[in-house]
Amino acid sequence: MMSMIDQRAAQAGCGKGRPNRRTRNLMSKVAALPMVITALVVFVGATIWTIVYSFTNSRLLPKENFVGFDQYERLWSSSRWLISIQNLMWYGVPSLILTLVIGFTRAALLDRGY
Repeated sequence: MMSMIDQRAAQAGCGKGRPNRRTRNLMSKVAALPMVITALVVFVGATIWTIVYSFTNSRLLPKENFVGFDQYERLWSSSRWLISIQNLMWYGVPSLILTLVIGFTRAALLDRGY
């Protein structure tokens, strides 16, 4: 006969039974932590650096001459930029629609067992 403490430990997942859901694969989670932190720091750091850099007047290497939205005003007044946005829409929207239709069709056919 099990004591009251043994019964509670068995219900909580402690002891000789199955491992606790939170501690299962703990070592693999700890081993992946440096990679996850590095990826987040690199991604967030590069994103912030790019945003800050876009508000300077530098063309190649960073110069700390803050110009605000002047670069964006020059960009949106360029006819080449407007044409590139139009081309992106002509390519992106049909590509997205076609990808969704093909993916849905393949999933429906796989579900039917063909």
